[in-house]
Amino acid sequence: MANMKRERGVATLLVSLVLLVGVTMVTVYTAHPIRTEQQVTANESRNLQALNAGEAGVNYFLAVFQEMLAEENVDTIDLGSGDQTNACRHTVDQGRAFEFREVSLFDRDKTLVATLTACSDIADPWDVPPQVFFAQVTVRGFSDDLVGRRDVSQLVRLRAAVQSLLPGGAGSFGEFNPAAAPLVARGNVSTRGNIKVEGTGTPIIAGGTYTKSGQAGNIDYDAAQQNDPIGTKTEDQFFEHFFGDTKQNIKSLATVVSSGADLLAAIAAGNTVLWFDGDFNQEVQGNAIIGSMDQPITLIVEGNFKLAGTQQLFGTVYAESVSTGNGNINLYGSLISENDINSTAGNVTYHYDDRLFGDLGSVREHLIDVNEDAHLPGIGGIVPGTWRDF
Repeated sequence: MANMKRERGVATLLVSLVLLVGVTMVTVYTAHPIRTEQQVTANESRNLQALNAGEAGVNYFLAVFQEMLAEENVDTIDLGSGDQTNACRHTVDQGRAFEFREVSLFDRDKTLVATLTACSDIADPWDVPPQVFFAQVTVRGFSDDLVGRRDVSQLVRLRAAVQSLLPGGAGSFGEFNPAAAPLVARGNVSTRGNIKVEGTGTPIIAGGTYTKSGQAGNIDYDAAQQNDPIGTKTEDQFFEHFFGDTKQNIKSLATVVSSGADLLAAIAAGNTVLWFDGDFNQEVQGNAIIGSMDQPITLIVEGNFKLAGTQQLFGTVYAESVSTGNGNINLYGSLISENDINSTAGNVTYHYDDRLFGDLGSVREHLIDVNEDAHLPGIGGIVPGTWRDF
Protein backbone atom coordinates (compact mmCIF):
# COMPACT_ATOMS: atom_id res chain seq x y z
CA MET A 1 0.00 0.00 0.00
CA ALA A 2 2.82 2.32 0.93
CA ASN A 3 4.60 1.44 -2.26
CA MET A 4 1.57 2.41 -4.33
CA LYS A 5 1.37 5.78 -2.56
CA ARG A 6 5.04 6.39 -3.28
CA GLU A 7 4.54 5.46 -6.94
CA ARG A 8 1.56 7.84 -7.22
CA GLY A 9 3.66 10.62 -5.63
CA VAL A 10 6.48 10.07 -8.08
CA ALA A 11 4.04 10.12 -10.99
CA THR A 12 2.45 13.34 -9.74
CA LEU A 13 5.90 14.89 -9.39
CA LEU A 14 6.86 13.89 -12.92
CA VAL A 15 3.63 15.25 -14.34
CA SER A 16 4.14 18.51 -12.44
CA LEU A 17 7.67 18.80 -13.74
CA VAL A 18 6.52 18.18 -17.32
CA LEU A 19 3.79 20.79 -16.95
CA LEU A 20 6.26 23.26 -15.41
CA VAL A 21 8.72 22.74 -18.23
CA GLY A 22 5.92 23.10 -20.77
CA VAL A 23 4.64 26.33 -19.22
CA THR A 24 8.20 27.68 -19.05
CA MET A 25 8.85 26.87 -22.71
CA VAL A 26 5.54 28.47 -23.74
CA THR A 27 6.41 31.57 -21.71
CA VAL A 28 9.89 31.78 -23.23
CA TYR A 29 8.66 31.33 -26.78
CA THR A 30 5.86 33.82 -26.21
CA ALA A 31 8.19 36.42 -24.72
CA HIS A 32 10.76 36.17 -27.54
CA PRO A 33 8.63 37.74 -30.31
CA ILE A 34 7.46 40.36 -27.83
CA ARG A 35 11.05 41.30 -27.09
CA THR A 36 11.86 41.22 -30.81
CA GLU A 37 8.88 43.44 -31.56
CA GLN A 38 9.96 45.84 -28.83
CA GLN A 39 13.47 45.97 -30.30
CA VAL A 40 12.11 46.54 -33.80
CA THR A 41 9.85 49.31 -32.51
CA ALA A 42 12.77 50.91 -30.66
CA ASN A 43 14.96 50.67 -33.75
CA GLU A 44 12.25 52.18 -35.93
CA SER A 45 11.81 54.99 -33.41
CA ARG A 46 15.56 55.66 -33.37
CA ASN A 47 15.67 55.50 -37.16
CA LEU A 48 12.82 58.02 -37.47
CA GLN A 49 14.41 60.32 -34.92
CA ALA A 50 17.72 60.16 -36.81
CA LEU A 51 15.98 60.83 -40.14
CA ASN A 52 14.15 63.83 -38.69
CA ALA A 53 17.42 65.13 -37.29
CA GLY A 54 19.07 64.74 -40.70
CA GLU A 55 16.24 66.69 -42.33
CA ALA A 56 16.67 69.35 -39.66
CA GLY A 57 20.31 69.62 -40.69
CA VAL A 58 19.40 70.23 -44.34
CA ASN A 59 16.79 72.80 -43.27
CA TYR A 60 19.40 74.46 -41.07
CA PHE A 61 21.71 74.84 -44.08
CA LEU A 62 18.85 76.30 -46.15
CA ALA A 63 17.91 78.74 -43.39
CA VAL A 64 21.50 79.97 -43.05
CA PHE A 65 21.81 80.44 -46.80
CA GLN A 66 18.45 82.22 -47.09
CA GLU A 67 19.52 84.63 -44.37
CA MET A 68 22.74 85.34 -46.24
CA LEU A 69 20.80 85.73 -49.47
CA ALA A 70 18.58 88.31 -47.83
CA GLU A 71 21.74 90.20 -46.91
CA GLU A 72 22.92 89.90 -50.53
CA ASN A 73 26.00 87.95 -49.51
CA VAL A 74 26.45 84.48 -50.96
CA ASP A 75 30.21 84.60 -51.45
CA THR A 76 30.95 83.15 -48.00
CA ILE A 77 28.89 80.62 -46.04
CA ASP A 78 29.16 80.45 -42.25
CA LEU A 79 27.29 77.51 -40.73
CA GLY A 80 28.49 78.37 -37.24
CA SER A 81 30.12 76.10 -34.67
CA GLY A 82 28.12 73.33 -33.07
CA ASP A 83 28.96 71.38 -29.91
CA GLN A 84 32.16 72.10 -28.06
CA THR A 85 33.53 68.64 -28.77
CA ASN A 86 32.41 68.59 -32.40
CA ALA A 87 32.02 71.86 -34.31
CA CYS A 88 29.98 70.16 -37.04
CA ARG A 89 27.42 68.63 -34.64
CA HIS A 90 24.37 70.66 -33.65
CA THR A 91 21.87 69.60 -30.99
CA VAL A 92 18.20 69.73 -31.99
CA ASP A 93 16.34 68.75 -28.80
CA GLN A 94 16.33 66.03 -26.12
CA GLY A 95 19.85 65.02 -27.13
CA ARG A 96 18.87 64.54 -30.77
CA ALA A 97 21.52 66.01 -33.07
CA PHE A 98 22.72 66.37 -36.64
CA GLU A 99 26.23 66.58 -37.98
CA PHE A 100 27.49 68.00 -41.29
CA ARG A 101 29.53 65.28 -42.97
CA GLU A 102 30.30 66.63 -46.43
CA VAL A 103 29.62 69.55 -48.75
CA SER A 104 30.32 69.09 -52.47
CA LEU A 105 30.33 72.13 -54.75
CA PHE A 106 29.26 71.94 -58.41
CA ASP A 107 29.30 74.34 -61.35
CA ARG A 108 26.35 75.24 -63.57
CA ASP A 109 26.65 71.93 -65.48
CA LYS A 110 26.79 70.02 -62.16
CA THR A 111 30.47 69.20 -62.63
CA LEU A 112 32.28 68.77 -59.32
CA VAL A 113 34.41 71.78 -58.37
CA ALA A 114 35.43 71.00 -54.78
CA THR A 115 34.48 68.82 -51.79
CA LEU A 116 34.65 69.78 -48.12
CA THR A 117 34.97 66.75 -45.85
CA ALA A 118 37.02 67.93 -42.87
CA CYS A 119 34.87 69.32 -40.06
CA SER A 120 37.16 72.35 -39.73
CA ASP A 121 36.56 73.19 -43.39
CA ILE A 122 32.78 72.88 -43.06
CA ALA A 123 32.25 74.57 -39.68
CA ASP A 124 34.53 77.52 -40.37
CA PRO A 125 33.34 80.16 -42.89
CA TRP A 126 34.14 78.98 -46.41
CA ASP A 127 34.15 80.81 -49.72
CA VAL A 128 31.87 79.96 -52.62
CA PRO A 129 33.91 80.18 -55.86
CA PRO A 130 32.21 82.26 -58.57
CA GLN A 131 31.78 79.24 -60.85
CA VAL A 132 29.82 77.31 -58.21
CA PHE A 133 26.04 77.13 -58.67
CA PHE A 134 25.09 74.10 -56.53
CA ALA A 135 26.05 72.48 -53.22
CA GLN A 136 25.42 68.83 -52.31
CA VAL A 137 24.95 68.83 -48.52
CA THR A 138 25.31 65.54 -46.63
CA VAL A 139 24.10 65.51 -43.01
CA ARG A 140 24.11 62.68 -40.44
CA GLY A 141 21.19 62.65 -38.05
CA PHE A 142 21.24 60.99 -34.61
CA SER A 143 18.48 59.63 -32.38
CA ASP A 144 17.88 60.91 -28.85
CA ASP A 145 20.26 58.32 -27.37
CA LEU A 146 22.77 58.83 -30.25
CA VAL A 147 22.49 55.12 -31.14
CA GLY A 148 20.39 55.51 -34.27
CA ARG A 149 22.08 57.16 -37.27
CA ARG A 150 20.78 58.21 -40.68
CA ASP A 151 22.56 60.12 -43.46
CA VAL A 152 20.61 62.59 -45.59
CA SER A 153 21.87 64.24 -48.78
CA GLN A 154 20.29 67.11 -50.74
CA LEU A 155 21.38 69.27 -53.68
CA VAL A 156 20.84 73.00 -53.07
CA ARG A 157 20.92 75.76 -55.68
CA LEU A 158 23.25 78.56 -54.64
CA ARG A 159 23.18 80.80 -57.69
CA ALA A 160 21.27 81.56 -60.86
CA ALA A 161 22.40 83.75 -63.71
CA VAL A 162 19.32 85.96 -63.60
CA GLN A 163 20.73 87.36 -60.39
CA SER A 164 23.85 88.39 -62.29
CA LEU A 165 21.84 90.79 -64.45
CA LEU A 166 23.28 93.43 -62.19
CA PRO A 167 25.51 96.42 -62.88
CA GLY A 168 28.79 95.06 -64.14
CA GLY A 169 27.47 91.84 -65.67
CA ALA A 170 29.01 88.74 -64.10
CA GLY A 171 29.15 89.23 -60.35
CA SER A 172 28.93 87.51 -57.01
CA PHE A 173 25.46 86.13 -57.73
CA GLY A 174 26.39 84.12 -60.80
CA GLU A 175 27.53 84.22 -64.38
CA PHE A 176 26.00 86.30 -67.14
CA ASN A 177 27.60 86.34 -70.58
CA PRO A 178 26.57 89.51 -72.42
CA ALA A 179 26.61 89.29 -76.18
CA ALA A 180 30.01 90.24 -77.59
CA ALA A 181 28.50 91.63 -80.80
CA PRO A 182 25.25 93.31 -81.90
CA LEU A 183 24.33 90.25 -83.99
CA VAL A 184 24.93 86.81 -82.49
CA ALA A 185 23.57 83.59 -83.98
CA ARG A 186 24.11 79.94 -83.21
CA GLY A 187 23.44 79.31 -86.90
CA ASN A 188 23.86 81.47 -90.01
CA VAL A 189 23.55 85.23 -90.50
CA SER A 190 22.22 86.69 -93.74
CA THR A 191 21.74 90.42 -94.42
CA ARG A 192 20.04 92.20 -97.30
CA GLY A 193 19.39 95.90 -97.33
CA ASN A 194 21.15 98.85 -95.77
CA ILE A 195 22.60 97.44 -92.57
CA LYS A 196 24.74 99.49 -90.22
CA VAL A 197 26.55 98.69 -87.01
CA GLU A 198 27.83 101.22 -84.51
CA GLY A 199 29.85 100.95 -81.32
CA THR A 200 31.92 97.79 -81.88
CA GLY A 201 34.64 96.37 -84.06
CA THR A 202 33.01 92.94 -84.20
CA PRO A 203 29.67 93.32 -85.98
CA ILE A 204 28.63 89.67 -86.21
CA ILE A 205 29.33 86.39 -84.44
CA ALA A 206 27.89 83.36 -86.20
CA GLY A 207 28.16 79.70 -85.35
CA GLY A 208 27.59 79.05 -89.05
CA THR A 209 28.39 81.32 -91.98
CA TYR A 210 27.69 84.92 -92.88
CA THR A 211 26.30 86.07 -96.27
CA LYS A 212 25.29 89.53 -97.48
CA SER A 213 23.60 91.26 -100.35
CA GLY A 214 22.56 94.86 -100.97
CA GLN A 215 24.35 97.82 -99.48
CA ALA A 216 27.20 97.08 -97.17
CA GLY A 217 26.58 100.06 -94.92
CA ASN A 218 29.50 100.62 -92.59
CA ILE A 219 30.01 97.01 -91.54
CA ASP A 220 33.55 95.71 -91.54
CA TYR A 221 32.65 92.32 -92.90
CA ASP A 222 36.21 91.07 -92.54
CA ALA A 223 35.77 91.44 -88.76
CA ALA A 224 32.70 89.19 -88.71
CA GLN A 225 33.36 85.93 -86.90
CA GLN A 226 32.13 82.83 -88.69
CA ASN A 227 32.13 79.20 -87.56
CA ASP A 228 32.35 80.34 -83.95
CA PRO A 229 32.37 77.58 -81.28
CA ILE A 230 28.90 78.69 -80.17
CA GLY A 231 27.65 76.80 -83.21
CA THR A 232 28.53 73.50 -81.53
CA LYS A 233 26.19 74.12 -78.60
CA THR A 234 22.70 72.67 -78.43
CA GLU A 235 19.79 75.09 -78.28
CA ASP A 236 19.52 74.63 -74.52
CA GLN A 237 23.26 75.05 -73.99
CA PHE A 238 23.22 78.20 -76.13
CA PHE A 239 20.41 79.66 -74.03
CA GLU A 240 22.11 78.77 -70.76
CA HIS A 241 25.36 80.32 -72.00
CA PHE A 242 23.67 83.72 -71.82
CA PHE A 243 21.19 83.22 -68.99
CA GLY A 244 22.88 80.58 -66.86
CA ASP A 245 19.68 78.63 -66.26
CA THR A 246 17.05 76.59 -68.07
CA LYS A 247 14.31 78.17 -70.15
CA GLN A 248 11.69 76.85 -67.76
CA ASN A 249 13.31 78.52 -64.75
CA ILE A 250 13.95 81.82 -66.54
CA LYS A 251 10.37 81.87 -67.84
CA SER A 252 9.10 81.39 -64.29
CA LEU A 253 10.99 84.55 -63.29
CA ALA A 254 10.01 86.71 -66.25
CA THR A 255 6.83 88.61 -67.07
CA VAL A 256 5.08 86.52 -69.73
CA VAL A 257 3.22 88.36 -72.52
CA SER A 258 1.65 87.21 -75.77
CA SER A 259 0.88 90.39 -77.72
CA GLY A 260 2.52 93.68 -78.61
CA ALA A 261 -0.02 95.59 -76.53
CA ASP A 262 0.72 93.40 -73.49
CA LEU A 263 4.45 93.92 -74.04
CA LEU A 264 4.21 97.71 -74.10
CA ALA A 265 1.89 97.69 -71.08
CA ALA A 266 4.29 95.47 -69.13
CA ILE A 267 7.22 97.76 -69.94
CA ALA A 268 5.19 100.82 -68.95
CA ALA A 269 4.49 99.10 -65.62
CA GLY A 270 8.23 98.82 -64.98
CA ASN A 271 8.82 95.20 -65.99
CA THR A 272 12.21 94.69 -67.62
CA VAL A 273 12.53 90.90 -68.04
CA LEU A 274 9.88 89.82 -70.52
CA TRP A 275 9.07 86.48 -72.08
CA PHE A 276 7.04 86.61 -75.31
CA ASP A 277 4.97 83.46 -75.69
CA GLY A 278 4.97 82.61 -79.42
CA ASP A 279 6.19 84.39 -82.56
CA PHE A 280 6.82 88.12 -82.29
CA ASN A 281 5.71 88.86 -85.86
CA GLN A 282 5.56 92.65 -86.17
CA GLU A 283 3.54 92.69 -82.97
CA VAL A 284 4.31 96.37 -82.43
CA GLN A 285 3.08 98.47 -85.35
CA GLY A 286 3.97 101.96 -86.57
CA ASN A 287 6.34 104.29 -84.81
CA ALA A 288 7.22 102.71 -81.50
CA ILE A 289 9.87 102.91 -78.81
CA ILE A 290 10.38 99.67 -76.89
CA GLY A 291 12.33 100.17 -73.69
CA SER A 292 14.70 103.09 -73.18
CA MET A 293 18.31 103.89 -72.43
CA ASP A 294 17.40 104.36 -68.78
CA GLN A 295 15.23 101.25 -68.69
CA PRO A 296 16.56 98.68 -71.17
CA ILE A 297 14.67 95.41 -71.44
CA THR A 298 15.59 91.76 -71.75
CA LEU A 299 13.11 90.26 -74.21
CA ILE A 300 13.06 86.49 -74.74
CA VAL A 301 10.91 85.34 -77.66
CA GLU A 302 9.72 81.74 -77.71
CA GLY A 303 9.52 81.79 -81.50
CA ASN A 304 10.58 84.03 -84.37
CA PHE A 305 11.34 87.71 -83.76
CA LYS A 306 10.49 90.22 -86.51
CA LEU A 307 10.41 94.00 -86.45
CA ALA A 308 9.11 96.31 -89.16
CA GLY A 309 8.22 99.98 -89.42
CA THR A 310 9.93 102.91 -87.74
CA GLN A 311 10.88 101.47 -84.40
CA GLN A 312 13.50 101.68 -81.69
CA LEU A 313 14.30 98.95 -79.20
CA PHE A 314 16.66 99.25 -76.21
CA GLY A 315 18.13 96.16 -74.60
CA THR A 316 18.81 92.51 -75.39
CA VAL A 317 16.55 90.40 -77.59
CA TYR A 318 16.92 86.62 -77.52
CA ALA A 319 14.78 84.61 -79.95
CA GLU A 320 14.59 81.15 -81.47
CA SER A 321 15.08 82.82 -84.86
CA VAL A 322 15.28 86.41 -86.12
CA SER A 323 14.12 88.27 -89.23
CA THR A 324 13.73 91.99 -89.86
CA GLY A 325 11.35 93.49 -92.39
CA ASN A 326 10.97 96.79 -94.21
CA GLY A 327 11.25 100.07 -92.38
CA ASN A 328 13.69 102.13 -90.38
CA ILE A 329 14.74 100.09 -87.38
CA ASN A 330 17.20 101.04 -84.65
CA LEU A 331 18.19 98.43 -82.12
CA TYR A 332 20.31 99.59 -79.18
CA GLY A 333 21.91 96.60 -77.53
CA SER A 334 22.18 93.16 -79.04
CA LEU A 335 20.15 90.66 -81.04
CA ILE A 336 20.74 86.96 -80.25
CA SER A 337 19.30 84.09 -82.26
CA GLU A 338 19.14 80.48 -81.19
CA ASN A 339 19.23 79.56 -84.87
CA ASP A 340 19.56 81.97 -87.86
CA ILE A 341 19.35 85.73 -88.36
CA ASN A 342 17.85 86.97 -91.63
CA SER A 343 17.85 90.73 -92.02
CA THR A 344 15.74 90.81 -95.16
CA ALA A 345 15.30 94.43 -96.17
CA GLY A 346 14.98 98.03 -95.03
CA ASN A 347 17.29 100.33 -93.15
CA VAL A 348 18.46 98.67 -89.97
CA THR A 349 21.04 100.11 -87.59
CA TYR A 350 22.42 98.14 -84.67
CA HIS A 351 23.89 100.34 -81.93
CA TYR A 352 26.05 98.15 -79.73
CA ASP A 353 26.31 99.72 -76.28
CA ASP A 354 27.61 97.62 -73.38
CA ARG A 355 26.01 100.03 -70.93
CA LEU A 356 22.75 98.37 -71.83
CA PHE A 357 24.10 95.16 -70.33
CA GLY A 358 25.56 96.85 -67.26
CA ASP A 359 22.52 98.99 -66.38
CA LEU A 360 20.17 96.09 -65.70
CA GLY A 361 20.02 96.64 -61.96
CA SER A 362 16.27 97.17 -62.21
CA VAL A 363 15.94 93.53 -63.28
CA ARG A 364 16.85 92.29 -59.84
CA GLU A 365 14.56 94.76 -58.08
CA HIS A 366 11.71 93.72 -60.34
CA LEU A 367 12.27 90.04 -59.62
CA ILE A 368 12.47 90.64 -55.88
CA ASP A 369 9.25 92.70 -56.01
CA VAL A 370 7.28 89.95 -57.72
CA ASN A 371 8.85 87.19 -55.64
CA GLU A 372 9.28 89.02 -52.35
CA ASP A 373 8.98 86.04 -50.05
CA ALA A 374 11.31 83.77 -51.99
CA HIS A 375 13.85 86.50 -52.83
CA LEU A 376 14.52 84.77 -56.14
CA PRO A 377 12.75 81.46 -56.84
CA GLY A 378 15.01 78.44 -56.75
CA ILE A 379 17.93 80.26 -55.15
CA GLY A 380 18.75 78.83 -51.74
CA GLY A 381 16.21 76.08 -52.35
CA ILE A 382 16.44 72.35 -52.95
CA VAL A 383 16.77 70.88 -56.43
CA PRO A 384 13.81 68.52 -56.99
CA GLY A 385 14.68 64.84 -57.34
CA THR A 386 18.05 65.02 -55.54
CA TRP A 387 17.01 63.90 -52.05
CA ARG A 388 18.75 60.77 -50.73
CA ASP A 389 18.75 59.09 -47.34
CA PHE A 390 20.84 56.10 -46.42
